[in-house]
Amino acid sequence: MSYGLVFAKGVTLAEVNSENFHMKNDYADNLIVTCMEILPIIDNNVSSIKIINGFISRKKLFNEVLDSTKSPTPDQKKHCKGLALELTWKSYSRESALTIAHLLLKELHHEVLKIVIKSDSIAVFRKMAKNKIIQVFPDEVRVVFSD
Repeated sequence: MSYGLVFAKGVTLAEVNSENFHMKNDYADNLIVTCMEILPIIDNNVSSIKIINGFISRKKLFNEVLDSTKSPTPDQKKHCKGLALELTWKSYSRESALTIAHLLLKELHHEVLKIVIKSDSIAVFRKMAKNKIIQVFPDEVRVVFSD
């Protein structure tokens, strides 16, 4: 039997740090807090969460994700610090993602979140300057909420 930290049904530390990157203590703490705050709320409202992007090392970000002419965006840097998750779930839809986004802002009123809703996933970023929900689709980019 394997023991590990479980954040939601089927979501453990192995899923949010899928490549088993070595993390500084602060980044490990950030990632665990991010998961413990966000994933239970989502898990109570949807089924079969799947992590698309969790923690990523700066080395991988620069060597594999970005081409050599680009610098990382603030959102990409949040993944390198354990402050961001991108995920999807069974029966994902734009409408369900928007409902979850509003629920996260309501439940985590002590956090400042940026939530990006895409066609097939939702990304949540902690410790932002202001709360914001943005929809990013091939045919539309729209700020749904900003305080």
